[in-house]
Amino acid sequence: MRTLFLIAPLALFAGQSGAQQKAAAPQETVSPEQKKLDELLERFNQKRADVLEAYKKATTDDEREKIYAGMPGEDFIPAFKALAVEVKGTDAAAHAWMWVLQLDQDRSEGMTEIVELLLSEHMESEVLADLAGFMLFGSQTLGQGPTLESLDAMIDGSSKKKVQASALFTKGSILLNAKLESSRAEGRKCMERVVANYPGIDSGRGTYADRAAGSLFELDHLQIGKAAPDFEATDENGVKWKLSDYRGKVVVVDFWGYW
Repeated sequence: MRTLFLIAPLALFAGQSGAQQKAAAPQETVSPEQKKLDELLERFNQKRADVLEAYKKATTDDEREKIYAGMPGEDFIPAFKALAVEVKGTDAAAHAWMWVLQLDQDRSEGMTEIVELLLSEHMESEVLADLAGFMLFGSQTLGQGPTLESLDAMIDGSSKKKVQASALFTKGSILLNAKLESSRAEGRKCMERVVANYPGIDSGRGTYADRAAGSLFELDHLQIGKAAPDFEATDENGVKWKLSDYRGKVVVVDFWGYW
């Protein structure tokens, strides 16, 4: 049976919808540009909800397969692109361009041009924090060199702490996976800067500082040849145990979960 993977709402990339913003700050007036984006997102989410409802009612794998094919995605790219052009220069436009990047599974919709546009027209928007996070995965399309240049532009050119933190964390993550020792050393410095200079800034998956601290912990304690950190767990019989209880024995630890 095919597993249904949903297109994530761009909490990581495009921020909140206007309706959510109004709930958080009822005094604010939603701009006409944001209203247009909200209307487009409402159509997108309604189509997704309809597909999900039909998927739940399906009784065969073939039926589910056909229903899944109707999940909204790249077919909405032209609408988001048109809106971004129409409301050029606004936060709504930046959000719309981020939707184009997110929905384009083949990265065929001019990713380089969109990134350059966002950097040139939206440097002072916090939407660039979403762009920096996206580039952790989009770097395979852009290339590592242009990706790092774009991240440096955000680190040095934006006055928004969240954008700086996101770009610095992404840069560190990319460099820590590089083959050159000098690049990995630079990646460590990036993570240390995030921990030192950007405490308390939420990334949507914990703070950037906490995530950077986790990367530094992995570097120092979770490498081949290092002693595994001790931990306590409960077995299937309800008996508590510690990893250190098995010191000197061959132990296989299998971590798994759902993401």
